[in-house]
Amino acid sequence: MKNRIFRFLSAFCSIIIAISCLSFSGVSADEPVGKMSSVYAYVLNDYLYTYGAMHTENAGDSLTDDGSGTFAPNGVVYAEIINFDANENPYLVIFFAEAQYNVASCHVWKYNDEAEIAERIAVLDSNYSLMGQGETGVFSLGFSNEKRYIIYKSCKDNELVSADYYTAINGDAFEYVNEPPVLNVVDIMDFGCDYFHSGIDISKYNKTVGDFFDDLKNSAADSVTYEDIAERLGDEDEEQIEAVLKNVTSFTDFDIADYSTM
Repeated sequence: MKNRIFRFLSAFCSIIIAISCLSFSGVSADEPVGKMSSVYAYVLNDYLYTYGAMHTENAGDSLTDDGSGTFAPNGVVYAEIINFDANENPYLVIFFAEAQYNVASCHVWKYNDEAEIAERIAVLDSNYSLMGQGETGVFSLGFSNEKRYIIYKSCKDNELVSADYYTAINGDAFEYVNEPPVLNVVDIMDFGCDYFHSGIDISKYNKTVGDFFDDLKNSAADSVTYEDIAERLGDEDEEQIEAVLKNVTSFTDFDIADYSTM
């Protein structure tokens, strides 16, 4: 019985190890969507590692200056895949605040499908520490039937002062000279010298960003293909596996605690 148990355990472990090695040696994210998602997931991971995820206790809460002189919001507020120009490779857009430089930012990344890397094509920064009382900045996403836009608005005492519109075309970022037609606008974040507010729900430790990050990783994982090692098994391999499985049927108890000897 002792030898049989050892033989079974050795053979069983060997088969598991062999299957694992053969399977994972052929892993590759071979679908464009999977590769893009994987690359973008690494980019977002770097932002989360560097800045963390901004969050509030409740949806709609604001971060405010308590007068201690330490007001400096920090963290990723929102991230999304935006297809500005309806091409094959949409863009990764990340909104965040960087405490070190007192800026609210929006970064846009494109996917280079030839090199299979992400390249940053736009950096939009607004220094909220330079704003006076009553001055605010707002980052938004705008939508029309055919286009997507990033909008930055400057306001004074709740009155619009200026609005800048940005988009991406064929991998390059552009600013509009004239205001484009926009049907819908979603405010992502607004801020001033003494407050920071997210228009997106960032409660529950910013579950919104967490879910998006998971979606990227799942999309990359779903595109991974595994080699079917059954096609590589010869007659001798099949006989050995059948022999092991046949021997396993003679055991009715696999709880090691039920055996009194090694």
